[in-house]
Amino acid sequence: MVIIYTFKSSIKIDALACRKYISINLLLKYEGSINCIPAVTEKEIDMVLFLITSLLFSSTGPGGFELGVILGEPTGISAKLWFDRNTALDGALSWSLRDNDKLHIHADFLWHDYTLIKNSSGLLPVYYGIGGRIILADDAHLGVRVPIGISWLLGGAPLDLFIELAGILDIVPDLDFDLNGGIGIRFIF
Repeated sequence: MVIIYTFKSSIKIDALACRKYISINLLLKYEGSINCIPAVTEKEIDMVLFLITSLLFSSTGPGGFELGVILGEPTGISAKLWFDRNTALDGALSWSLRDNDKLHIHADFLWHDYTLIKNSSGLLPVYYGIGGRIILADDAHLGVRVPIGISWLLGGAPLDLFIELAGILDIVPDLDFDLNGGIGIRFIF
């Protein structure tokens, strides 16, 4: 059976309706547009959320995903995602207390060396890396960060205590060198 229907404006139909129309050979003649909206079930949404959560909180590194605080310059929320035993991505959404509460965002790719310091009560890697930072304000700053620090991954407790110092070369609005430093604690998920 073939049905022809004329539309003068755009319509939206879900994926199930699209399949039904195709199965009965419905020919649509239109002067606008037709958008098929995919039908998403609650089960599919749950599966996607489960996969995202599994990827976010799983890793082959010593910490998986970490979330906590950093105190110093800047002060705020700190997160770290391990890619493997030696590499991770860390970042912070924080406030620069010495620069009139400006919003400070940074992210760094880190390498960890476990051989420099030996410790029997947990892992004590020295880390170093490279990343970027932006300070959002009327006179926004954009720069390159080179952090170096020490993490204390406590044996038996899901905590990462860390201290770091980062050299920063601002390239916007002008060329300038700065230092940031802080101590922090992150919970390991």
